[in-house]
Amino acid sequence: MGRDFLISIIARFPNHSAVASAKEPVLSPLARSVRQAPNIPKHVKVIELAWTGSQSWAEKNLESLEDGKFTYDEGIDPTGPVPVAALIESLDGTGKMIVLGDSDIFNNEYLGKGGNSPFILGLIALAAGFEGSSI
Repeated sequence: MGRDFLISIIARFPNHSAVASAKEPVLSPLARSVRQAPNIPKHVKVIELAWTGSQSWAEKNLESLEDGKFTYDEGIDPTGPVPVAALIESLDGTGKMIVLGDSDIFNNEYLGKGGNSPFILGLIALAAGFEGSSI
């Protein structure tokens, strides 16, 4: 397998039961950043669940990615750690949603790579209401 510089290495996780089993880095082929909107409703909270490393950045020039060229543009591209997964939940407990910056970690090619499987299973447990237990 050749080296792909677009693969994000996600190795920063908060102290949260959904990602507690993420012991190895998660490999994501082309993760997009997931950031909290500035004006969210007061009855909702956002918890970032995973970040890229400090040497990464969120590329704003997506056309350059299509050409296979990418460079960090100071003042334009946000620097890492970049949030790539978040939990949004209502404070009254009536709903929750998990947002990921890349769905490719769920496909067969990436499922067994790095810490992808434990990370995904933790997110599924959280979504299914089995937070804190293993599937």
